Amino acid sequence: MRELRFSALAFLIFLGFLACNNPQSKGPQETAQAFLDAIAAGDYDGAKEFCTEGTKNNLSMFETFSGFGANPMAGSFEITREDIQGDYATVYYNKEGSEHHLRLHKDGMKWFVIANKGDIGLGGDKDKDEPKLDLTDTVEDEKPDPADLYKAERDGKSAKEIAEAFLLAYNYSDTDKAKHYCSKSSAEAVGMQSGLDTDGGSKSTDFSITKVEEKGDYASVFYTQDGSDQARELKLGKDKHGNWEVIMTKSDFSEWKEK
Repeated sequence: MRELRFSALAFLIFLGFLACNNPQSKGPQETAQAFLDAIAAGDYDGAKEFCTEGTKNNLSMFETFSGFGANPMAGSFEITREDIQGDYATVYYNKEGSEHHLRLHKDGMKWFVIANKGDIGLGGDKDKDEPKLDLTDTVEDEKPDPADLYKAERDGKSAKEIAEAFLLAYNYSDTDKAKHYCSKSSAEAVGMQSGLDTDGGSKSTDFSITKVEEKGDYASVFYTQDGSDQARELKLGKDKHGNWEVIMTKSDFSEWKEK
């Protein structure tokens, strides 16, 4: 019995040792370092271990294009600082005299990199041809309704709370999480906008909600971003369970892009 207890204790100590040495358990800066080290070395499978599911898909595209030339992420870099906002973080690093950043999300006890195509070197030159995504087959006839899938995340929350959760996720390029607060059609619009986003994650994470207007089952949440005085509008409605959800269209998101 004593030997059994000792073995169980040794096993728990071993698990604790593994957790302490996992960069994702240490923090966003350590996770970003491990991710960038793997990318710079061309170890894409290793890099995917530190990513969200959506980022893994972008990384697979990066891996395909890097096969036709040099790895644009290769070379030395230096992490300079991190900015943590709850379960999200931005890690800044210098590479070849320029400052870049990675965004991360904390899921449970681990941090995961959220990177769009621009963040990992697929932003392209606006004056040159850049890879285009074929979106013709991405919209399926039957998609699960977010109102049912994420009901627990919406229950009892005000329009302002839903707007804040959506904006935080969206501005951190965490498309999968942002969809939790959207209607079915809005979730598709968010996914499509993300698929076309090659600007390296230029959306600012600094926003402030200034006013909320509710009219029955609809609401408009106004907010300012990045210190601007110009107010933007986020439209919400109530889903079939009576909970608030974002009801933005593709044109709404396109207007955001232009501002």
